[in-house]
Amino acid sequence: MGKTLSEASFSAIADFFHQRSGIRLQPSKRHMVVSRLNREAVRRQCASLNDYVALILAAPQSAEARHVVDILTTNETYFFRESAHFRHLAQLLQHAPCTQALRAWSAAASSGEEAYSIAMTLAQHAGGRPWEVIGTDLSTRVVAQARQGLYAAERCARITLPDLKRWCLRGEGPHEGQVLMNRELRAKVRFEIGNLLEPMPELGQFDVTEIRKDIGFVTPAHDLQWPLDGLDVVLTGITGTLETPMRWEPSSDEVSRALDAMREVGVDHLATTEWYVMSQGERGRVLVARALILQPTLLVLDEPMTGLDLTAREQLLDTLDDLARVDPALTSVLVTHHIDELPASTTHAALMSHGRLVAAGPAAEVLTSANVTTAFEHPIDVSYVRGRWAARSSR
Repeated sequence: MGKTLSEASFSAIADFFHQRSGIRLQPSKRHMVVSRLNREAVRRQCASLNDYVALILAAPQSAEARHVVDILTTNETYFFRESAHFRHLAQLLQHAPCTQALRAWSAAASSGEEAYSIAMTLAQHAGGRPWEVIGTDLSTRVVAQARQGLYAAERCARITLPDLKRWCLRGEGPHEGQVLMNRELRAKVRFEIGNLLEPMPELGQFDVTEIRKDIGFVTPAHDLQWPLDGLDVVLTGITGTLETPMRWEPSSDEVSRALDAMREVGVDHLATTEWYVMSQGERGRVLVARALILQPTLLVLDEPMTGLDLTAREQLLDTLDDLARVDPALTSVLVTHHIDELPASTTHAALMSHGRLVAAGPAAEVLTSANVTTAFEHPIDVSYVRGRWAARSSR
């Protein structure tokens, strides 16, 4: 069987996967796509990979097509990932009405670790109120694993000892080295197949939704306490932590994805450079790579130009414009007080003042002298030259 995949077939399967999952397969993923599709093409006795792709595209709603979405989806999750979120949830529960039933939704739940983490948090802090957790994912494979609730022991390293004793069963015999969520916890957590880009199954209303994995977040207030190099910083985008978790080792695929993300924003040469010797501009672009490693559908940048000199600012703006060209499906939201920090790829804008919306819509209609003057309560002249905005006092 021919093991090569033509450019046309790769583009076609990438477009199909993007339509079904919202995830854009970059050219750097070509080897991964070939490797995973090759096994399926052999199973279906296709003469070539191109023939197998044609088979999928001819029946995009078939079970085989759904299986392809399954195998091309990369699932990353951990127990109590983004620990600050669970502390915040515990605080919210302290102030919720005591009679209120609680329902939480873990969207893009993957193999269920975060849904069970939410469940443990609710069990400890819900104060006797009834509660339920729903997890959804587009992958039938990981939903089946989540329903089983069986994990390798090393994946449970971030579960506290009291929670391990209360909710987890240690495997014996053929399940040596594994941990099973106990029956009581599993009864409170339900998993369904659901694609956020398609009509969802009826799930009801929720008090908490967990969609952190679909959002990349960049802030210059990234307070590292350990001397990590650039590659390690990007890898913490997978674990959702500031530092590399104890006893956690990235797989070769995770390292490859981290390097791909660094290459995408032009900082792969910083892979072995320690964070503390990087310039502020280099740090900013490394943090963009960290945010991109899980292929989010939304990228939020909170005043990313803070502390940057002119050259570093322009380099970061060029990076954001390049991202918009390479991955037009990625939505980016940039928060700033300075309109000259907006990339040329900006399409829409919203002006806020004292917590109120002044104007919102297409950037050219919003970023006018009149609107900016109203928002900043000072006479401002706004200009637009070669795709970039600038502002100065009109006094």
